[in-house]
This record gives sequence, structure tokens and C-alpha cells, in this order.
Amino acid sequence: MLIRRLLIRKRSGITNILKITAALIFIGLVIRPPFSSGILADPSIEAEYSIEAEYAADEAFTAEDPFAAEDTYVTEDEDAAGPDSPTDIHEDAWPLTDFADLDAKIDKAFKTYKTIGGAVVVMKGETLVYERYYGQARKTGRMPVTAQTYFRITSISKFITGIGVMRLTEEGRLSLDADIGNILELPIRNRKYAKTPVTLRMVMTHTSGLLDAPSFTNTANSLKDIFEKNKTRSVFSEKAPGKIFSYSNYGGGMMGSVIEKATGKSQNTYMSEILFGPLRLDAAYHPAMLLYPDEIVHQYNREGTVDRTAQSALNAAYEDTCDPISHFRYAIGNLWFTAADLAKVGAMMNGGGQFGGARVLSAETCALMMEDQVGRNGIQAKTPYALMCERFTTLAEGKVIYGHQGQALGMVSELFFDPETGFTMALLTNGCSRAIDRRICLIGRSMFKLLYPVFAP
Repeated sequence: MLIRRLLIRKRSGITNILKITAALIFIGLVIRPPFSSGILADPSIEAEYSIEAEYAADEAFTAEDPFAAEDTYVTEDEDAAGPDSPTDIHEDAWPLTDFADLDAKIDKAFKTYKTIGGAVVVMKGETLVYERYYGQARKTGRMPVTAQTYFRITSISKFITGIGVMRLTEEGRLSLDADIGNILELPIRNRKYAKTPVTLRMVMTHTSGLLDAPSFTNTANSLKDIFEKNKTRSVFSEKAPGKIFSYSNYGGGMMGSVIEKATGKSQNTYMSEILFGPLRLDAAYHPAMLLYPDEIVHQYNREGTVDRTAQSALNAAYEDTCDPISHFRYAIGNLWFTAADLAKVGAMMNGGGQFGGARVLSAETCALMMEDQVGRNGIQAKTPYALMCERFTTLAEGKVIYGHQGQALGMVSELFFDPETGFTMALLTNGCSRAIDRRICLIGRSMFKLLYPVFAP
């Protein structure tokens, strides 16, 4: 199995020989304990970092009514360095004569937004047409970002997990309009609107009214603690489910619990079966389960200092078992990917649910995941999210671009895809400016503006 996985990646002949030789020598000496056995690493080490402290600011869109100021987002002071608009670094962008010129523009964008380490990949259809790697995966030791560097994709994890939920709806094992409380066998209701069910569709469009409240962020609480022990009053908005857009990290995280409840499998096991394996993606909800865990980044805060080392991430406790009542935090932002493998997911969506001969979703389910849900089955609030898939209306004039974003600590993650042209862009960083313009980080806007005109036509 180890040898087969080493051959998955297209590397130089010498590198593959060295990797396989090392594997043959190593295989009889050390065998990692199976992750299905339960807790990974020492649970006490988890105190080295706080998932909750990070996810409290995981997205910049947690205000209950962000549309009220959508066109006038204020750039935060600590991210104010650099241009106020992405157009400032594109004044001399055209014409691009070759990829060397494009590389220079991409590097300038990385530098402008104070990127420590970053990767950007473009696919046209199923073909990788451009890739650029910048800066340091870890400042200590000057470890550069390469094609093999893994980044934590932060809130894009919700979109990936959403694909798993959509697969289950396609198979008839879940219903979008089912009461999520019935799915999880918990009284998940806004007490003020006790007769209004909180549906899976509402959670996936961020219109459920679930808030990132202290009851969620307290790691001692399970979903049972939160919803059965008189704590629900503080976790819902004052408005009725379906009538407010309120970005919910923990609502997104509960999608992982829904998967575990419906399948009897861990999130990582199920997603490996239906997505990671079929598309040959080297991805996981914990970095120790990656093929080359020594290639993960340090994670940096907004000041550019390390917040979480690679070793800290590898040592963090993780349960690769089925426990839906407790595992509602993993899908919030714990997935690790390389930029190229993340781009394959966008290319799969562009391909109507299929990539490399492997079908993940039907074309109909794939289209539904991207469709505006406002006006459907209780969704009355204006929301930029379809079914765990964001609809971007300010990236390309006159059209909708799809995908998801992620922001945590000083990191920015972007996945943009356009089924009409087959264009996909994946951008991952381990630390940079999180300055925002119209709900999209400026570094993402800049990269899109440079790359879309070149590769979308």
C-alpha cells in the first residue's frame, strides 16, 4: 500500500526510486498505528493550541447582516499595508508576453500582500496549466514552498465536507429539507421559533441562525451538552431560521457530524472513499494521515510570527472514529491539501461531478450545489451561499464564479471555479495580509484578476 501511494504522484524518476527504496527499508522497521484505532497522538498535547480561538475569527463574514456594509468593507489596520485595491498592482500587467512575465506578476502580488509562503495553481478543464510556489513553508530552516507542500485549507474544509453531504442526499440517505435535529437525534431548535425546523438546507446556506457562541467554542461541550442541557438560547440568532444570513463556523462543522451519523464512519474515512481516493487526492482531516507529513507548513498569525508549528499540528489529538455528537469541529477548517489537489476538486465541479474518469456527484447534484437557494423551502434571507458553495458576483463582470474561501490566523485560502470556461484557481497561504474588498481577500482578487483573463478564454 505504501509503495502504491508513493507511485501516485508524478515525480522525477530519481525521486521515486529514492522514495520507494526508503519505503522498502522502512516498512519492516516502523509501522504507524492505524488511525481507525481512535485517538491520534497524546490528547494532552492539544492544549498547545486552541481550535476555538482560531475559528472565532475563521471567517470575516460572521456579522449577522454583512450585506449592510458589503460594498464598504474596512481594511483592518494590521493588514493595511499594500494597495487599497488589487488594480494597483496590475497597472502594467498587460500584455503578458510569456509565463516569466506572469510569474513576476504573481510574485509581486504575493509580496504585496506580505505572504510568508503561498501556492497558486490553475487548471483548465482537467489539465494543470499554471502553478507558482512562493516563499517559505517554514521560516525556520528556510524550507521553501513546493508542489508537495501541504497547507491547512481552513474554511474550504466546509465546502469539501459539503460535497460528502450532497453525495448522501443524491443517494437518498439524507434530505436537504430534513430537520437536522431529527438527523442527529437532538433537539436542535431556536426556542423563540420552536415550531420552525432547522433544516439541512438552512445550515448549508448559512441561514439557520446558528451563531458561533461560547457554548460551541467550549471544547468540553458536545452537541448533546449544547442542545439538551438548556444552552440553546445563546447559540441562535434572534431571527427565525431561514430569515437571516449569519455565517456559522459551527453550523458548517456540524456537516461532519451529519456525515458520521448517516454513514457510521469517520469523516475522513467517508471522504476518502467518495472523494480523496477516487480523485487520487493526498488530503486528510489530520496532517499525520498525509502521505508526506513532514511537508506541512508552519501556520503564521497576522503579525507574521509563527502561531502553530508543523510539529504542533502533527501532535494534535484527533479521533478517526465515528462519534457525531463530539466531532462537530473537524469540518470547520481542519483539512490539509496541496494546491494542485485542491484545484482538482474545483475541476471536478466544473466537470459536472466527474474528474479523471471518476464520478463523485451526478451532474444534477453538482449543479444543485451551485444554485441560488433563496426562495426555496424556507430560505428567505439573502445569502451568498448555495449549498456550502459560495457564489461570487464581484470577481468577473456579468457572471457568477463559484467556490469557497477560508481565513484563519494570518492564512488565506481561496478556491474559485467557473463551469462555463473550465477555469479553476486554488490559492493557499500559510500567512499573509487578510485585507478584504467586497467580502473577498485582496490577495485572492489580485490572483484571480491576473490569471482568469489568461487561462479562462
